[in-house]
Parts: sequence; C-alpha cells; structure tokens
Amino acid sequence: MSDREWYPVDWVDETCPPAKASPADFIIQIDGGFQLGYVAAGDAATENFSAHYADLYNRPLSIGEVVEFISCDRLGDVDVTLRRDGTYELHGMLPRVYNALIVDGDIDTLCDSFEELTRRIQCREWDELGTLILTDVEERRVTMTFANWSDPAPYLFEVVDGKPAFTPVPAAKQ
Repeated sequence: MSDREWYPVDWVDETCPPAKASPADFIIQIDGGFQLGYVAAGDAATENFSAHYADLYNRPLSIGEVVEFISCDRLGDVDVTLRRDGTYELHGMLPRVYNALIVDGDIDTLCDSFEELTRRIQCREWDELGTLILTDVEERRVTMTFANWSDPAPYLFEVVDGKPAFTPVPAAKQ
C-alpha cells in the first residue's frame, strides 16, 4: 500500500507544506498568468489554512520554466517494541523498500533503515539527539512510519492542448 505525494523540491524540509497528488496540482491560473502554489480560497473552515500556505509559498510560474519535484510514497506504520540492549519485537512486517522512517512522528528520529534505528538505540545515540524513545525506560512500544522518497526530477511548465501542464524533462535533455 502506498499513497504518493508530490512537492516542489525547494519546499521540502523537516516539515513540509501540504502535498498534492501530482506536480500539475501546484499550477494556479491567475489573471495574466500562472503561479506555483496553493489556491488561497475555500470554505470558512479552510480559507485561513489555504491563505497561509499561499502567502508563504506561491510564486510566479513562466511558460518554459523547469521546476524540480520530489515524490514521497507513504508506506504506512509498523509498531515495534524496542529495548535498550538493541533487541526488539516487531508487531507487523517492515516494507520491502523504503528510505526513511521516523518514530512516533518525531522528525528527530529520522533514520534510513530499521537497522540504523536499532543500532542507534543500542549505542544510546538518541540521548545526544534529544529524543526520548528510551531515556526513562528499558523498553517501549513505538510506531514507526515508513516512506520512500524519490530523487528530484525536473518538470517543464508548458501549455498542452490549451491547458497548463508539467511534463517530465527527458534524461537526455537534463
């Protein structure tokens, strides 16, 4: 199971703005042109939320411009009981392919692999990072969230059949 999310590369950081289902979903038509970003309108419940992101991220978008995007496949959660001695008990199956995991939604616990996570706990590197996974107990059941991030990929902004679109730039032209 995977839910793919897209972001402009320049917007990806420890915390990301809301993802969209495709690069094209970031195209906003405005009077006299286009913007990359978020529509600053909606119902009363979402208007302040969308206006906030529009103010922070929207920028002009020109025909022929290349924008790099990155995708993230959200792979779901798996619980594990971690012990200070490095042993553990999985309460589910790890995804077959992933390149990022975090524990209990704490970005400071970001690891490339489950093996890195267990090694860091056994070596007590977590205390140095300021995380609290096992600081006060010998074992704890936690939830690991897995994702697989793509490499950045360039997309060309153009108008195709009268509609604005992002088209992947072929590798030979990069």
